[in-house]
Amino acid sequence: MTIYYASSTGGFYNTDINTVIPLDAVEITEENYQTLLNGQSSGQVITADAQGYPILINRVVPIPTAEENKATASSLLTATDWTTIADVANPINSPYLTNQAEFIAYRNEIRKIAVYPTDGNLIWSIIPKVIWL
Repeated sequence: MTIYYASSTGGFYNTDINTVIPLDAVEITEENYQTLLNGQSSGQVITADAQGYPILINRVVPIPTAEENKATASSLLTATDWTTIADVANPINSPYLTNQAEFIAYRNEIRKIAVYPTDGNLIWSIIPKVIWL
């Protein structure tokens, strides 16, 4: 069994399985193959170096822009709009939302981000659990 990596496809080829192997494929050891798969399982990305040999690189996670954070905040506000309706926290109604104050505090935190968005990874407040009486 011989293992190959082809940068043109980003794939591995095994002579025991594959009958067609791309022309740019380079032979790698089984040990290297296992190292690459383990790295990929740990969140790294398999790519090729200048000679076409597979290497592991760290995954680049994009940093959200202010516009993306604003859009996320707006979506979170929209998802909890119903908690601001007066009759959902009215004890005369049955059932009613008993923790509307928690939702108000949550929405105030999220609204700050929607109004004054910034770039970067933010720590988002956790949405309160709905508690009905």
